[in-house]
Amino acid sequence: MTFPSSDVPAPSASGLSRRWMLALVLCAIVLLFIGLSTASGVPFRNDFAAYWPVGRLLLNGQNPYDAGAIAMLQRSVGDALGGDSVVRYPPWALPLLLPFAALPYVPGWYLWIFLQALLVGVSSVWLWSLYDQVDGQRSALVIGLMFPPSLIMALGGQIGGLLLFAVTLFLWASDRNKDVLAGVCLSVLAVKPHLFMPLAVIVLLWAAYERRLLVPAVAFVAITIGSLVSVALRPGVFPEYLQFIQSQSPTGYLPVTVGGLVRLIGGSEKFWLQWIPSVVVLAFIPLVWSRVRNSWSWAICGPGILALGLAAAPYGLVHDLVLLIPCLVFVTVLVRRIANSGLKSLTFWGYVLVCFGIWVGQVWRGTSFVQVWVAPLVLLVCIAFQWAQARRSWDETALSGPSCL
Repeated sequence: MTFPSSDVPAPSASGLSRRWMLALVLCAIVLLFIGLSTASGVPFRNDFAAYWPVGRLLLNGQNPYDAGAIAMLQRSVGDALGGDSVVRYPPWALPLLLPFAALPYVPGWYLWIFLQALLVGVSSVWLWSLYDQVDGQRSALVIGLMFPPSLIMALGGQIGGLLLFAVTLFLWASDRNKDVLAGVCLSVLAVKPHLFMPLAVIVLLWAAYERRLLVPAVAFVAITIGSLVSVALRPGVFPEYLQFIQSQSPTGYLPVTVGGLVRLIGGSEKFWLQWIPSVVVLAFIPLVWSRVRNSWSWAICGPGILALGLAAAPYGLVHDLVLLIPCLVFVTVLVRRIANSGLKSLTFWGYVLVCFGIWVGQVWRGTSFVQVWVAPLVLLVCIAFQWAQARRSWDETALSGPSCL
């Protein structure tokens, strides 16, 4: 597998400014659409209605996992999710919600939605710059902002934009020896650790092999600091979290992952079945690492590892598929480098069909097993392009850099 050199110079400051401004404008349009689409009836009904009261309770020194207290705060602002409204994030992740919880509900909602959409746009452009320094930023924005899980994530008030930005920043920082920044980004991904288990194992193996143990060490310190902040605000937060997880584990999540599908087939009451794909993948990670460690590049290998973790995860929702954007951007960059209009057209229509299929599934069944095909398909396409690149199928367009296979 051929990779671009990790020491490629970063885009110019003026170029980055233009890209950030363009991302800002487009995300503002998305925000306007969101505001208009929720202007009638009961407004702001999405997952931020769970994040905001959790943060409020923690700021006030109360139990952030108390469903009754959360419901009361939701009713106080005229909103309620009516059911699964308690955030299952571990205590070390809760400080991320505090700045928004400190605001009144409505301004906090708008800021949260805008930030998630903005981070998707910025991340898409930044990912593009990892592989292509010349042009194509508009293509990156179209890929990122028009990908259905991005819109579902933003409309749903979820945290996927922040996770995508942390992933992007980690891929960029790791290949440029910015270990402290890379470690901080890893700590953010600990918000949803079940989606990043293969990535975590690879990070440990890579850090040991490259003697860059500062990366996981910083991640551990950052997670510890987040935990201490939560404990300082609510000393009993960890026992309360453990009690909550034991009594209300995410057994009701509909599967958009292979792990969830295994449980659906084997029996929805057998919660342990959904962990089988993750365990199998983790068992093979050391073998895979032994083959690629001498030519590892996070910018190229990272997107595939993310897609693998997402596909095999024990559970997940459709908005989590926003983490497939690094794979989509990487494949698009490779296709643009190929002087083959037929392949470009096929890739374009393939992307359109994937987006159409996601929307059809969402309208038909919502977040459910009908979306389980998305992550494996994107992963297979990414692997196929990497394999072809490694075989020098496109010598005149091959990316320069070390070989990974």
